[in-house]
Amino acid sequence: MQIRTIWQEKSQWPQFNLELASQDGAEAFLVLKSCKIAQSKNGPFVSGPSTKKQDGTYFNLTFMSTGFQAAVLKKAQESQPAVQIAPKQPSRDIDDMDSDVPF
Repeated sequence: MQIRTIWQEKSQWPQFNLELASQDGAEAFLVLKSCKIAQSKNGPFVSGPSTKKQDGTYFNLTFMSTGFQAAVLKKAQESQPAVQIAPKQPSRDIDDMDSDVPF
């Protein structure tokens, strides 16, 4: 079985789609969308898609065995794009407001 992770570049939060295929180059027979790498007191883990219930708690829509989750986590970490940190913009407060006015 081939495991592929496709990171979503235009997402607000870093997330990826998990694709399973019978072999390398074959069409995926299963796709899980909106997976994330989450942190816990025991270290990072793969969080699958979930839905928020009326009582405010979340219900996981998928289950991954420990071994499968470890394999997916390894693939996801290897393929995770580097985090781009936006350059810090200079602060603009009331004293700076008129500093660039030409008159």
